[in-house]
Amino acid sequence: MNEKQDVLDAATAATAAAFADGSSEYTVDQVKLLRDAAHIRQRPGMYVGNTSTSGLHQLVYELVHNSIDEALAGYCKNISITIHVDGSATVDDDGRGIPVEEHPDEKRPTLEVVMTKVGAGAKFDNKAYKVSAGLHGMGAKAVTALSEWAEARVRRNGRTYMQKYERGYATSDVSEIGASTHTGTTISFRPDPQIFHESTFSFDSLADRLRELAFLNRGIRIALLDERTGQKDTFFFEGGLAEFVAFLNSGEEVEHKPISFSKVIDNIKVEVALQYSKSESEQVRCYANNAYNPVGGTHLTGFRTALTRTLGNYGERNNFWKSDEKPEGIDYREGLTAVVSVQLANPHFESQTKVRLNNPEVEGAVTAVVNEFLGRHLEEHPKEAQRIMNKILLALKARKAAEAAKKALKDRKSILSSGGLPGKLMDCTTRERDSSE
Repeated sequence: MNEKQDVLDAATAATAAAFADGSSEYTVDQVKLLRDAAHIRQRPGMYVGNTSTSGLHQLVYELVHNSIDEALAGYCKNISITIHVDGSATVDDDGRGIPVEEHPDEKRPTLEVVMTKVGAGAKFDNKAYKVSAGLHGMGAKAVTALSEWAEARVRRNGRTYMQKYERGYATSDVSEIGASTHTGTTISFRPDPQIFHESTFSFDSLADRLRELAFLNRGIRIALLDERTGQKDTFFFEGGLAEFVAFLNSGEEVEHKPISFSKVIDNIKVEVALQYSKSESEQVRCYANNAYNPVGGTHLTGFRTALTRTLGNYGERNNFWKSDEKPEGIDYREGLTAVVSVQLANPHFESQTKVRLNNPEVEGAVTAVVNEFLGRHLEEHPKEAQRIMNKILLALKARKAAEAAKKALKDRKSILSSGGLPGKLMDCTTRERDSSE
């Protein structure tokens, strides 16, 4: 036993020495200082999620998010994205344009600071932008740093300005290249193959996200062009979330038209659209500042709480179900398709990829808005309300029937496995061969 333990101890010591080799010292020499592009390139996952295809497309989305922020501030109506033959991409908008004047602290053109300096941006004090969809001023830096080359063109003050970059650093001064009759920003870039081993943009992937953003931001026109194939599309939806829900329910037999409403409460803008179909599945998509939250969060919790309470109260008041047999939360959500979108100044996400929204104040805001508007809609549209109630009752009966069938099956298995059957069903045993079957 001792001999075996000695062998294990020796192996453990050898393994530890192997891992410690070259790093057993912890001195000032081991402390590295990485700033701006150097830090982004060292840890790209912190900024765009990963270095696979999803991270590649995130570069485009970060620039589009900046344009969407201009739209939310009331200064942008059109955004265009172009995929070029050489693998580069361009994002253009008709917003205000990034300032080009010298920054008072950095003593460099503000355009250069915005495009290259981590921690510089107009989205930290909520003055220029009340809400922000991207990396809170970090997106442009991530794109510049993770690109083999990038170029920014700004239309502002009746002039057009340009600056070029390579792997996160400016390679030219900001130069005036001509006049301009309108404002806006155009950024072109080519993803760095040193970072992204697969650097081919997918038209379909971009189209899916851009369509989603157009649904979430009614009235904004987003155009996508792929010069490699000639494929193009334009996304523009005046109906907003109501059209989004109808799109998600394409091909389904629906119970009613989409129900949609929005309200600002406690500086949180809440938008909701929902529709029931004859499907048995639930489909609820949640967004915070245009970022999709696949795990949900406090806005999803607030929505589900309000949905159950509002529909439950309506059904009880109108005698749709007995007091001793009320629907459960799952019954209210069967066949439901909904989109919940919130906009707030300081969202708190579970991770950099924004999988879950954690702001506690959002839950109460969403609950209050859904309670108010859904409750009013049910009272004002009794025929729609009855169809929804019937859908819930059908889900309740189906669940009860499934539970009864499952219980009966378990009871039968229990009897069969107990080794004894009652009365006539009791097993017959005999040692006489002629009397047995």
